[in-house]
Amino acid sequence: MVDHEETEREILRLVEQAEGHDRAMLLIIYRMHQELISNTLATRQIAKSAEEHASILQEHARDEMALINQIRGGWRAATWSFAIITMLLGALQAMALRELNAAREQISRATPRGSMRSRQKTACRRINCGRSGSICAG
Repeated sequence: MVDHEETEREILRLVEQAEGHDRAMLLIIYRMHQELISNTLATRQIAKSAEEHASILQEHARDEMALINQIRGGWRAATWSFAIITMLLGALQAMALRELNAAREQISRATPRGSMRSRQKTACRRINCGRSGSICAG
C-alpha cells in the first residue's frame, strides 16, 4: 500500500523546484492526487457501509427463514392433529351408529310393532283414566 502523505510531500517538493510549464503540470498532478485520495476514502466508507448492510440483511433473512420454518412445522402439526381428530370422531360416530342400529334391531325383534302400540295405549289409559285432553286420548 502506497503512503499517500509521502507521495504528496514528493509532489510538493518537485513543484517548488519546477518552473513554468512543468510547475503547472505538477500542480495538476498534485490536485489529481488529492482527489484520488478523497475518492478512495469515500469508496472505502461506502464499501464498509455496504458490507454492514449486507450482513444485517443476511441476518434478517436467516431469522425470517427460521420463522417461516417454524410456521410450516406448526401448520403440519395442526393439519395432522386435525386429521387424527377427524378420523377418531368418524370412528366414534360409526361405532355409535352401529350400537344404535343393533339396539333398534333388538327392540324390533323383541317386540312386534302392533302389540307395542296397544301396550302404549293401555298404559296411557291406566295412567290418565281416560281424561280428556291427555296425549293418549284417541
